[in-house]
Amino acid sequence: MAPMALRILTGLLGLLFIVIGIGFFTRPAHAAANFSLTAVGIQGLATLRADFPAFFIGTGGFALYGAWQQCARVLVFPLVGLTIALSGRVVSLAIDGYVPTAFTPMIVEAIGIIVLAASYRSFALRQS
Repeated sequence: MAPMALRILTGLLGLLFIVIGIGFFTRPAHAAANFSLTAVGIQGLATLRADFPAFFIGTGGFALYGAWQQCARVLVFPLVGLTIALSGRVVSLAIDGYVPTAFTPMIVEAIGIIVLAASYRSFALRQS
């Protein structure tokens, strides 16, 4: 794939994750419902505001910065994050079983990993 297309896809992926993270920060109960989660009291809301934006804004920010600067090493953080997330979903399928909604987030994470890995490779070759 062309380097510019990879930059655009990686940047869009980054923006998507930042928007999701901001949603958890500003409207945690609403954002959590989209992920089949509910907050338990004020501490639950605080956890949703802290942990989910940390993952999504962190992942998205590094992806966006990596795309902007065409910097391969910056993409390691979002690659690791998405790989861990997808691995957790696979383990959950194995332990907890299948539900019809299981595959949509897995597909998004897998596509994200593919885009980030391709960008990593492209940017690393450019830097060599």
